[in-house]
Amino acid sequence: MSDLLEQIAKAEAEAAKALAARDKRAEEQELKLRLERAKAIAEVAAKHDRFEVVDTDSGCVIVCPPKAVTYKKWHDSKEQFAYGSLEALIRPCLIHPDVAGFERILAEQPGALDRVANAIVKMAGAASKEVSEKP
Repeated sequence: MSDLLEQIAKAEAEAAKALAARDKRAEEQELKLRLERAKAIAEVAAKHDRFEVVDTDSGCVIVCPPKAVTYKKWHDSKEQFAYGSLEALIRPCLIHPDVAGFERILAEQPGALDRVANAIVKMAGAASKEVSEKP
């Protein structure tokens, strides 16, 4: 019985140590993301009057409003909510990060695509349209 209690105590100590290390890494990552976000917003605000910041756990995405032709093409597409259609809406509006950085965010959080598209659609004036709400 005491051997089992020792094993439990050892396993719980290892688990606590692993959780503490994970929490420290998460805190450091959050600080890095905050710094990246602040720098990106300052840089974008110096060049653009209208933009939206979409925060993700993998970094921020900054987009500008779509041009009318881009929005119309997306709006009129039959597969409006398809992944490729949303990407076609987002890419011309993407300010930060670059395309490779955006792809890294999507690799970690593919659902961020919907949130970024929602921000663009709202800037286009369709405040009640949610791209994540499929008909």
